[in-house]
Amino acid sequence: MTQENKNSLCKNIMELINKHGEEALTFTFLSKKLNLSLNAFYTLFPDKSALISTLQSYWQTEFLASVEIVKNDLEDKDVSAKEVLSELVLMRIEHHTPYKRAYKILWNDQIKNFYTNCPTLSNFFGFIEWVVDFSGLETAGPYGQLRLKAFSFIYVDTLKTWFKDTSQDMTHTSALLNKRLDQAEKIFPLIWERS
Repeated sequence: MTQENKNSLCKNIMELINKHGEEALTFTFLSKKLNLSLNAFYTLFPDKSALISTLQSYWQTEFLASVEIVKNDLEDKDVSAKEVLSELVLMRIEHHTPYKRAYKILWNDQIKNFYTNCPTLSNFFGFIEWVVDFSGLETAGPYGQLRLKAFSFIYVDTLKTWFKDTSQDMTHTSALLNKRLDQAEKIFPLIWERS
């Protein structure tokens, strides 16, 4: 299957989950709606973890393409690392907004079936490390690990707020994100300082 076809399939799966909710998380349902045999679907996605991992890779690719557009602005040295972190998280959430319901359903499924979906965590932590690194912050050593852990908690808290945020402009989500970044900075004053 070509990458273009796989991307189209991922987009269709997200639309089905968005429209039909948890019912769309079954392989039988998805294969029927996508006009694929169940056997062909299992060939593409041997299990739910593989499906979620493929969807995460699709989201990541789509997100990185949108970051390329504003990359020069974000890499401007006059912009603080904290501002870059905030902007990247809000960009990612905005990018997911058309599929907010689907994203929430998949997130809850991953939490509910944590041990089954453990392999997909590498995509999550890879994204966290990429964002912190892109912001110009060190990710190695004890302070780098502290940054990654702090930002992981901030990102998860921000997502949970976004799932409940009904405002058109993500006011509550943005406010919480900035509040959490500020709180981390109060606890660890140099956490968002570039080396």
